Amino acid sequence: RWEENQRRWEENNRKWEEAQRRWKENLRRWEENDRKWREAQQRWEENQRKWEENNRKWWENQKKLDEMLERMNKLERLYTVNIGALGARWGLQTEAAFREGIAKILKLYVPDVQVERVVLKDESGWVFGTPDQVELDLIIRNGELLIGEIKSAVEPSDVYVFYRKAQFYQQQTGRQARKLVMISPMVFPRAKEVAERLGVELYTAPDESIFQQKPSQSTS
Repeated sequence: RWEENQRRWEENNRKWEEAQRRWKENLRRWEENDRKWREAQQRWEENQRKWEENNRKWWENQKKLDEMLERMNKLERLYTVNIGALGARWGLQTEAAFREGIAKILKLYVPDVQVERVVLKDESGWVFGTPDQVELDLIIRNGELLIGEIKSAVEPSDVYVFYRKAQFYQQQTGRQARKLVMISPMVFPRAKEVAERLGVELYTAPDESIFQQKPSQSTS
C-alpha cells in the first residue's frame, strides 16, 4: 500500500510539475504578448505624435499660404487700381493730345477752317441723365457749321452720347449744324452702324470731303 501511495504521489507531483511548466509557458507567452502590445502601443503613440506634428506643420503651412495669397490679392488689387488710374489718365491725355493734333492739322491743311472747343452746362441732365458739362468741337468753314467730336477711338456708346450732345447744343444755341461729324483713327464696326442710323458721319483721317456739299440730314 505504501508503494501505491508513493506512486500516486509521484504521479501527482509529475502532473503538478507539468502544470507548473505550462503555467510558466503561458506566463512567458503572456509576457511576450504584453511586450508586443506595449511595442504596438508605443508605435501607435509615436505615429500619433508624428501625425499631430505633421498636422500642426500642415496648418502652419496653410496659414502661411493663406497669408501669401492675401498679400498677392492685395498686390493685385493695388496693381489693378494703379494701372486703371494710370490708364484713365493716359487715355485722357492721349485724347486731348489727339484732339489738339487733329485740330491743328485741319487748320493747316483745310483752307479757312476754324476749330473751336465749346463747353455748355446741362443743368437738367438731359444729355447724361445728371447735370454735367457738355463739351463739343465746332468745325467752321466759311460760316458753315459742323458739330464734331475728335476722339482717339469711337465705340457705339460714344456715337449715342455725341448725338445727344449735338442735339443739346442746337437746342440751347438755336444754331443748326449742316453735319454731325466724328473724327477718329479707330472706329468700331458697330459704331459705324449706329452712326449711319443717327446720321452721324465718321472719318478716320482729316479730309476736306467733310465740307463737300451733300444733302442735309436732320439733326434736330
